[in-house]
Amino acid sequence: VELVVDEPNDKKNLENAGADEVRRKFHGDQAGLPFWVILDKDGKLLEDSYMRKENELLDNPGQNIGCPAAEEEVAAFCEKLKKTSALSDTEISAISKRFRENN
Repeated sequence: VELVVDEPNDKKNLENAGADEVRRKFHGDQAGLPFWVILDKDGKLLEDSYMRKENELLDNPGQNIGCPAAEEEVAAFCEKLKKTSALSDTEISAISKRFRENN
């Protein structure tokens, strides 16, 4: 689900009601845009767009990868997909290749 926040004053009507609260709940207000989260079926945070050091808690903001492009960002994004989805290695490889084209 895409939520719209931070529109200019003349486009505030495009924002989703409550979207900024959702962003704050998951520490996205510190991230910049785009900021994304991966939730389980009950709304529990599984992953977000922050790169963190190994074993660092999800409550600690890291570096926002937003729309990943750099090698390190894409690798972190793909690891998050591996942990939270049923995507195959072939599918994740295709996703990685496409995001690397953004660099």
